[in-house]
Amino acid sequence: EKGLRGIFFSEFDIIVGPKITYQIPEGLISGDVFECIHEYIITKPSICGRVISLNTFQHKIIGFPKGLEGPKYPRNVLLWNFCFVFNADEDEEVLRPYEPLIRKLANLSEVLEKESEFISNPTTKQRIQFVVHELFTNLTQFGHCAIPVDESNTIYLKLITTLPQPPPVEEHQVPVLLATLDSIRSITSDWELSMQQILPYIDGVAHIRRITELSGVDSITVCSCIRHLLYYRCARLIDVFQYGNMYKTTSAIGNLLENSELQTQCLRCIIRSEELAPPPIEKVFSMYCYLKQGVTVQEWCMQYDPISLNIDERRFIAFAVLNGLLQYFQLEIQLETRNS
Repeated sequence: EKGLRGIFFSEFDIIVGPKITYQIPEGLISGDVFECIHEYIITKPSICGRVISLNTFQHKIIGFPKGLEGPKYPRNVLLWNFCFVFNADEDEEVLRPYEPLIRKLANLSEVLEKESEFISNPTTKQRIQFVVHELFTNLTQFGHCAIPVDESNTIYLKLITTLPQPPPVEEHQVPVLLATLDSIRSITSDWELSMQQILPYIDGVAHIRRITELSGVDSITVCSCIRHLLYYRCARLIDVFQYGNMYKTTSAIGNLLENSELQTQCLRCIIRSEELAPPPIEKVFSMYCYLKQGVTVQEWCMQYDPISLNIDERRFIAFAVLNGLLQYFQLEIQLETRNS
């Protein structure tokens, strides 16, 4: 399971030294494990104030150690850390949105300590157990929290998930829209003019170079707009359609016979005219299965005559590629140089 696995509050105790005071779930970080890593959790004051990430055998722990110096504290210093715990093999894309939250929580706790001795006062420190519990529960269930600390302070945190950056866009690739125009307009305000110029030419057939020619927009701007659509998952890229292309079915092809919703989407997408009856789904399935290494789209058309079946061969291929039913087979020719 991905995502946040637990949260703990650690501090330096003048009697026992570094310790975990509160954690949820209980026992997530054992005493033996903490003993091995505590110097990275409760650090020297000179290292405080920065994000620290470390791995144990089972977990990845991210914290932001804090320290305040002053004569009112035992040993003239107060050290603490709120740490978030994840699986050791957690993806960086999952971890990245949590770092701003960890930083903000640490800075808020410092402000609360300066204002009301929230960390050092034994009475107010008991409130931290509630805070840790509410943090974990609300962030895992809702992705945000509003936790009252006292009459005048509330901890507001919101997890903002960042999407992965799309791959580079090539001029020979074909963009296919996956969202309605209204949905696209809601996320393209910064690209209004350029996006409106190219959207009419994104038809699932024209490659990016052709869209550039038709729209009159320069290629750099067109590629930037397409990457913008890819980032928000409003579009996908497929290879340009050619009758000499070859495709092969994937292991997901069986879903076409088992998933009624996929069948409906397929027939709606691949037909040429809504006024004519669509072909039986069993026929469509067998037509997909005929595509394999060594069989070009042109040979497939000669075998089945898709026009007579009310099938648009371009949409037929595009639907299967976008849904993972077909994979483009690229013939790679390797020239071997021999020393004479």
